[in-house]
Amino acid sequence: MDDLLKISAAAAELGVTSLTVRRHIYKGLIQSQPTAGGHHRIPRSEIVRLRQGTCDTPPPNARGASVCDRRLRKLEQDVATLQKQLAVMAHSCAFLAHAAEENGYTPALRPSPERTLEVLGPGCPACDKLAELTEAVVADLALPGVQVKRVKGLDEIVAYGPMLTPALIIEGKLVSSGIVPSKRRLAKMVQTALPNAAQPAAKPRSWLWKRS
Repeated sequence: MDDLLKISAAAAELGVTSLTVRRHIYKGLIQSQPTAGGHHRIPRSEIVRLRQGTCDTPPPNARGASVCDRRLRKLEQDVATLQKQLAVMAHSCAFLAHAAEENGYTPALRPSPERTLEVLGPGCPACDKLAELTEAVVADLALPGVQVKRVKGLDEIVAYGPMLTPALIIEGKLVSSGIVPSKRRLAKMVQTALPNAAQPAAKPRSWLWKRS
């Protein structure tokens, strides 16, 4: 079986930048295999072929290459997120069409365990980011008995009803869908959904203290 290399590893073996490898992939000059997360993997046979001089495009000017590289990485993450969202929506639409044809059933948000925050998403970068932020918020608020649960299966996600991922459900209520809110906004969502959630301790400001 042909070994698969990351773009950075392929670039190192070819003596070019990662940006050059990506540009060649997008131009169709380098064959790659996409992963489930939307990343590119280069077969080692491609490295051998390129070393034989089949692809002789010089590397781009180093000026601005890092900016372009970061932009490309961000676009790849966005594409991976959109692919996961499309998979969820396609699965949801198929389920709804079948249910409507059978008995007109429309799924509703199923009840979640008390004090449980569920992050819905099949594993896209945005889903992982939302899960990390949610766990950080729960830790910052020091919420006793509150757990964060990942829901990745398409059948499980569809059971909550049609929605964009990543999504956050708190005790059975949808509070966020299709976005990754800021940590501050996410904390407010949790505090609103869980009324007994403690407020984060505010740091005292020196100018409030009166001099004796």
